Amino acid sequence: MELKEPLNFDKQINRLKEHKLRIDDPDYAKSILKEINYYRFTGYALEFRKNKCDSNFIDNTNFNMIYDIYRFDEDLRLLLLEYLLKIEIYYRTQIS
Repeated sequence: MELKEPLNFDKQINRLKEHKLRIDDPDYAKSILKEINYYRFTGYALEFRKNKCDSNFIDNTNFNMIYDIYRFDEDLRLLLLEYLLKIEIYYRTQIS
């Protein structure tokens, strides 16, 4: 199996642009990719692809739209974790 060559952040931005993702502020996009990583970001971008066989994005899809979904998912995950921990403590108390 041939491994893909790693891309630096500028090349990652260019790759997204090549696939028709609109990036209004490349420096901001670069800072986000440094924080969450390219592969995690593109995982959230899958629903914005034209189709499964085409890696181009739906017209007018922009970087911020995808990042907003990432942030929503992160906020939801943290909220659920907070309540799951409370539930766990409650049941541990009931069992002991």
